[in-house]
Amino acid sequence: MLGGLLAVLFLIQSQTPRGEIHVQVADPSGAAMQVAGKLTSLATGAERSFHTDAQGAAAIKDLPYGQYRLELSKKGFETHSDRKSTRLNSSHLGI
Repeated sequence: MLGGLLAVLFLIQSQTPRGEIHVQVADPSGAAMQVAGKLTSLATGAERSFHTDAQGAAAIKDLPYGQYRLELSKKGFETHSDRKSTRLNSSHLGI
């Protein structure tokens, strides 16, 4: 299960009227992991695909305020899914 094997840190920064979501993915030992990701707007269904870099980081920018479903996947692991919002001024969320 991807969610059980990864430590994920989300930094959500909002700027009127748009925001961005920063994702940092690491295994339980703290080693960065490259994963594929998809961010889906719960309001419109619009999707954005992304990949984390060698340091396990990705930034999804210029997002309208709203609720999003974030999915992370890596071959050999179960897909991890969570809800995130760009309505927060600044927040650190760990899974």
